[in-house]
Amino acid sequence: PRRAELSVAFRVPVDHGLHARPAARVAAALAHVDAEVKLRARGREADARSTVAMMALGVERGEIITAIISGRDADAALSALAGLLNRVAEVVHAREQSQADVTHAPLPAPLAGACLGAVVAARGLAVGNAAPLQDTDPSVSSALGDAVAERARLAAAIDAVSAYLRGLAGASQSAQRGVLDAHLALLADPALQQQATAQIASGASAGAAWRSTLRGAAASLAALDDERMAERRADLLDIERQVLRVLGGAPPNASTALPERAIVLASELLPSQLLTLDASRLAGLCMAEGGATSHVAILAAAMGLPMLVAAGRSVLAIAAGTPVVLDAETGCLLVDPPAAELEAARALIAQRKRERAQDEADAQQRALMRDGTYIHVYCNLGAAAEAAPAVGAGAEGCGLVRTEFLFLDRVEAPGEDEQLAEYQAIATALAGRPLTIRTLDA
Repeated sequence: PRRAELSVAFRVPVDHGLHARPAARVAAALAHVDAEVKLRARGREADARSTVAMMALGVERGEIITAIISGRDADAALSALAGLLNRVAEVVHAREQSQADVTHAPLPAPLAGACLGAVVAARGLAVGNAAPLQDTDPSVSSALGDAVAERARLAAAIDAVSAYLRGLAGASQSAQRGVLDAHLALLADPALQQQATAQIASGASAGAAWRSTLRGAAASLAALDDERMAERRADLLDIERQVLRVLGGAPPNASTALPERAIVLASELLPSQLLTLDASRLAGLCMAEGGATSHVAILAAAMGLPMLVAAGRSVLAIAAGTPVVLDAETGCLLVDPPAAELEAARALIAQRKRERAQDEADAQQRALMRDGTYIHVYCNLGAAAEAAPAVGAGAEGCGLVRTEFLFLDRVEAPGEDEQLAEYQAIATALAGRPLTIRTLDA
């Protein structure tokens, strides 16, 4: 029987990468193996039996490559590659297993008054009650035996999630829209869809194929020696979760209920999870893991939500309803503090709220230095929807409209009528204030 296609990540251990000699060794190791092997790296693909093609990838020491293996002797080909390259999947699996062992160990609850140190992801101060986010991985059904039906189910789920995200993006400000556009691009990635389709053809269900494909891609990013790229792993896990929820029968916009003044505690919150939380009840976020440059951190800052990350697993042991102070300025989650500290934090928040209200009231005044010099305060705009909020915040005009926003994420250039309508919408929102539209910079 023909072996199902494998997709395995490897790290190149050779000093100067896949130059002539190591590439030749890879080709020689596969010479008599009945399997097709392709190596992917840097957006390119090479036949692993071609020394020249592998050299042309330009892969250096430490880089991650993905081997796509199929054929009767796929397992033998995998063993041959593993003898020459460092298999990332095994390293990642070992790390995940170690983390799983720790995860199942009982967690002691932090003592009252404890200050849990964390990394500030979005600045601010909040007082509220702990709201642990109980969210399990969506279940995955077994194969139904009908590859055509499973492909159709997967395509329909991807389409449903994409349509939902496009709707959110159309009504969002720039920070949210940028994250949503990134997720839409991942959902449309042909390589991910092709890998999932190949696994369905080999007998996997739509859910199992999608999960395996996204987990493999996420493991490759997590293994990179690049913190920002590793944090993009959360975006892959996010679209995995969204599609699996739809496959399981849930609507794309399923929301999570929260108590009043909730400080949400989670291992690692995903962007889609944040967007489904009731913002009117949400006071702040604290994650046991995560990074300060993650997409969920960007969203939290845009929403004005204080957020801490990398607070450690002890935050997961805090009981629901426990009073907490989230200090995303010094980097501390204060657990069940004395009444005096709670009151002091509330007083400081109230003071800042009054100061912000005064700032907003003063926003329309002219900006004058002490010597009377008048400073013009203009905004930069990347969409028509940003113009009115900028004026409300005190912008006296627009110094720069980034005209490329009309040309991004589309196949055909906008016509003159559409461009005119967008620029007119900005001019109308500015209500006679100065407007500078720069020539296209794409």
